[in-house]
Amino acid sequence: MGIQDFGKSQKALEVRYQRETGQPLTKEVELEPRLRCDDFPPNQRYYTLIWQALELEKISESKAAELLNMTIEALRIERVQQKVYAIA
Repeated sequence: MGIQDFGKSQKALEVRYQRETGQPLTKEVELEPRLRCDDFPPNQRYYTLIWQALELEKISESKAAELLNMTIEALRIERVQQKVYAIA
């Protein structure tokens, strides 16, 4: 996609909105998002930091499971697997 000029992108969006709806795009109008969560790649650093914090006991298992969007049981299984496959 590349780098785009914000002003040009905003103007193009305003023109497109005006053409499709017949109304000007004001700051009070909130557009629906077009991207889904699946459109974004997982952030490896985020996951690594959560696992490190869990290992150092800076956060609890329940908090780590919440941040990783998994159940506590799935987190415990993953934790055991990481220990089994860890390089000593």
